[in-house]
Amino acid sequence: MEKDWIRVNTLDLIIRLLAVNNWGLYYKNKPIEQLTVQNDSPLFKVNEVNLESVEKAIREITRNEDTECKDVKQQSQKSQNTPSEDG
Repeated sequence: MEKDWIRVNTLDLIIRLLAVNNWGLYYKNKPIEQLTVQNDSPLFKVNEVNLESVEKAIREITRNEDTECKDVKQQSQKSQNTPSEDG
């Protein structure tokens, strides 16, 4: 329970930190995009990742890690509960 509370606070802290400092994240493989304009002068736009996508990605990663951790614990408990074959 405490672990979930820490994750929520950490996620909230990261999102607020980005917003308050007017920081952003961009797509590494295509950081800028050229826009089409009428007079053929180049105009570029940063391909910024919106904060909702960042939050969703962090939640998904932590959810997957929790699932993996639970699976490992269950396998460990099963192996401890099986009778030994030492006779």
